[in-house]
Amino acid sequence: MSIDKRVAGLIVMILVGFGFAVFFFMVLRENINNPTSPATNQNTSVPAQPTTAIPNEQAGWRSYSSNSLGININYPPLMKSQEHDDGSVTFILAGPTPADDKDFFNGIILNVKKASHESSSLASFVESERDRYSKESITEAATQVSEKTYGGKEGLEYTITALADFRYFYIEKGPKDYILLTMLVSDKQNAGYEDTVNQMIASLSY
Repeated sequence: MSIDKRVAGLIVMILVGFGFAVFFFMVLRENINNPTSPATNQNTSVPAQPTTAIPNEQAGWRSYSSNSLGININYPPLMKSQEHDDGSVTFILAGPTPADDKDFFNGIILNVKKASHESSSLASFVESERDRYSKESITEAATQVSEKTYGGKEGLEYTITALADFRYFYIEKGPKDYILLTMLVSDKQNAGYEDTVNQMIASLSY
């Protein structure tokens, strides 16, 4: 099974929710020893609006800028970016996975999305989202909502365990607007992926 297939399954999980993605994931698991060419998924392949990615001379990283999201963020040169129909963008850095490793993925998947809510506060909205995800049939565990800081950016976070540990980090952007960073960070070989995520979020401007 190619790493692209693994990544595709994880991205589907992030974008369309656990209910649909579990079937997709189970198919991937059954075919783990039968690599195929990566398939194009309509949910993960069509850019919403033109964006730019220019070299960042100082850090050796690249800069991603999106008019639809209203953000700028830096990312490592080996990392790929992929835009989606919902206006979000996913950054992917796939590391080596040992042949005998049963885990689906080793690396970073970071999805950035701008959205709004109708709750009385961001905190109450995040609690309701956490409760909603915790009731999905595929969910194995859900942490409580807590305050979290990445790269100097403060927000609210919870983790949903469903075949992998997905972190949901919400940054308040206005009275009803927020930025959601959904991330999967798996570092089996101590490659410093957590530090990479912190640096990326530290560079985030909006």
